[in-house]
Amino acid sequence: MSESKLHNLQDASFSTTFNAPDADVIFRSADKKLYRIHTNLLEFASDGFPPVEFKPGATEVVDLSEDSTTLEMMFRFVYPRLTPSLENIEIADLVRLAEAVEKYQIHAGMQMCKTMLSSDVPRSAQV
Repeated sequence: MSESKLHNLQDASFSTTFNAPDADVIFRSADKKLYRIHTNLLEFASDGFPPVEFKPGATEVVDLSEDSTTLEMMFRFVYPRLTPSLENIEIADLVRLAEAVEKYQIHAGMQMCKTMLSSDVPRSAQV
Protein backbone atom coordinates (compact mmCIF):
# COMPACT_ATOMS: atom_id res chain seq x y z
CA MET A 1 0.00 0.00 0.00
CA SER A 2 1.38 3.42 -0.86
CA GLU A 3 2.55 5.82 1.87
CA SER A 4 -0.23 8.31 1.06
CA LYS A 5 -2.89 5.61 1.37
CA LEU A 6 -1.43 4.44 4.69
CA HIS A 7 -1.28 8.00 5.97
CA ASN A 8 -4.97 8.49 5.16
CA LEU A 9 -5.78 5.39 7.23
CA GLN A 10 -3.76 6.30 10.33
CA ASP A 11 -6.72 7.90 12.10
CA ALA A 12 -9.16 5.26 10.89
CA SER A 13 -10.74 2.72 13.19
CA PHE A 14 -9.41 -0.76 12.48
CA SER A 15 -11.03 -3.91 13.77
CA THR A 16 -9.07 -5.29 16.70
CA THR A 17 -9.81 -8.84 15.56
CA PHE A 18 -9.15 -8.43 11.84
CA ASN A 19 -6.06 -6.27 11.59
CA ALA A 20 -3.32 -8.62 10.38
CA PRO A 21 -0.23 -6.70 9.27
CA ASP A 22 0.46 -9.27 6.53
CA ALA A 23 -3.10 -9.13 5.11
CA ASP A 24 -3.35 -8.19 1.46
CA VAL A 25 -6.67 -6.34 1.36
CA ILE A 26 -8.43 -3.74 3.48
CA PHE A 27 -12.22 -3.65 3.54
CA ARG A 28 -14.23 -0.71 4.91
CA SER A 29 -17.69 -1.19 6.39
CA ALA A 30 -20.62 1.15 5.77
CA ASP A 31 -19.92 2.71 9.18
CA LYS A 32 -16.21 3.18 8.28
CA LYS A 33 -14.53 0.42 10.32
CA LEU A 34 -11.54 -1.12 8.52
CA TYR A 35 -10.63 -4.80 8.23
CA ARG A 36 -7.27 -6.19 7.11
CA ILE A 37 -8.07 -9.58 5.61
CA HIS A 38 -6.13 -12.38 3.85
CA THR A 39 -7.56 -12.96 0.37
CA ASN A 40 -6.38 -16.59 0.30
CA LEU A 41 -8.74 -17.33 3.21
CA LEU A 42 -11.59 -15.47 1.48
CA GLU A 43 -11.08 -17.51 -1.66
CA PHE A 44 -11.06 -20.74 0.34
CA ALA A 45 -14.16 -19.93 2.44
CA SER A 46 -16.27 -18.28 -0.23
CA ASP A 47 -17.45 -18.58 -3.80
CA GLY A 48 -18.38 -14.88 -3.99
CA PHE A 49 -15.42 -13.20 -2.33
CA PRO A 50 -13.36 -11.41 -3.36
CA PRO A 51 -15.37 -9.82 -6.17
CA VAL A 52 -14.32 -10.62 -9.74
CA GLU A 53 -13.05 -7.08 -10.29
CA PHE A 54 -10.78 -7.28 -7.22
CA LYS A 55 -7.04 -7.29 -7.85
CA PRO A 56 -4.93 -8.72 -4.99
CA GLY A 57 -2.32 -6.28 -3.76
CA ALA A 58 -4.39 -3.30 -4.88
CA THR A 59 -3.69 -0.13 -2.92
CA GLU A 60 -7.30 0.96 -2.57
CA VAL A 61 -9.57 0.25 0.33
CA VAL A 62 -12.55 -1.84 -0.77
CA ASP A 63 -15.86 -0.42 0.46
CA LEU A 64 -18.58 -2.87 1.44
CA SER A 65 -22.23 -2.02 2.02
CA GLU A 66 -22.54 -4.00 5.28
CA ASP A 67 -22.12 -2.45 8.74
CA SER A 68 -19.25 -3.32 11.09
CA THR A 69 -21.39 -5.58 13.33
CA THR A 70 -22.28 -7.72 10.31
CA LEU A 71 -18.75 -7.80 8.87
CA GLU A 72 -17.20 -8.62 12.24
CA MET A 73 -19.41 -11.72 12.47
CA MET A 74 -19.09 -12.61 8.78
CA PHE A 75 -15.28 -12.49 8.73
CA ARG A 76 -15.25 -14.92 11.67
CA PHE A 77 -16.58 -17.55 9.26
CA VAL A 78 -13.62 -16.88 6.96
CA TYR A 79 -10.97 -17.53 9.62
CA PRO A 80 -11.24 -21.17 10.76
CA ARG A 81 -10.48 -20.63 14.46
CA LEU A 82 -12.94 -17.78 14.92
CA THR A 83 -16.35 -19.31 14.11
CA PRO A 84 -18.87 -17.23 16.04
CA SER A 85 -21.58 -18.45 18.34
CA LEU A 86 -24.92 -17.16 17.14
CA GLU A 87 -26.86 -18.34 20.19
CA ASN A 88 -27.55 -14.90 21.67
CA ILE A 89 -27.62 -12.79 18.52
CA GLU A 90 -30.53 -10.40 17.98
CA ILE A 91 -32.84 -11.52 15.16
CA ALA A 92 -32.22 -8.32 13.16
CA ASP A 93 -28.44 -8.88 13.33
CA LEU A 94 -28.91 -12.52 12.36
CA VAL A 95 -30.96 -11.53 9.31
CA ARG A 96 -28.29 -9.00 8.21
CA LEU A 97 -25.58 -11.63 8.71
CA ALA A 98 -27.58 -14.20 6.74
CA GLU A 99 -27.96 -11.74 3.86
CA ALA A 100 -24.22 -10.95 3.86
CA VAL A 101 -23.02 -14.57 3.95
CA GLU A 102 -25.48 -15.40 1.17
CA LYS A 103 -24.33 -12.41 -0.90
CA TYR A 104 -20.65 -13.40 -0.59
CA GLN A 105 -21.36 -17.15 -0.63
CA ILE A 106 -19.59 -17.92 2.65
CA HIS A 107 -20.77 -21.50 3.03
CA ALA A 108 -20.12 -22.14 6.74
CA GLY A 109 -21.98 -18.95 7.59
CA MET A 110 -24.83 -19.75 5.22
CA GLN A 111 -25.46 -23.10 6.89
CA MET A 112 -25.23 -21.76 10.44
CA CYS A 113 -27.55 -18.81 9.68
CA LYS A 114 -30.05 -21.13 8.00
CA THR A 115 -30.06 -23.37 11.08
CA MET A 116 -30.42 -20.44 13.48
CA LEU A 117 -33.15 -18.76 11.43
CA SER A 118 -35.07 -22.03 11.26
CA SER A 119 -34.91 -22.40 15.03
CA ASP A 120 -35.95 -18.74 15.47
CA VAL A 121 -39.06 -18.96 13.28
CA PRO A 122 -41.49 -19.42 16.18
CA ARG A 123 -39.86 -16.60 18.21
CA SER A 124 -39.69 -14.16 15.29
CA ALA A 125 -43.23 -15.01 14.19
CA GLN A 126 -44.46 -13.70 17.57
CA VAL A 127 -42.87 -10.27 17.01
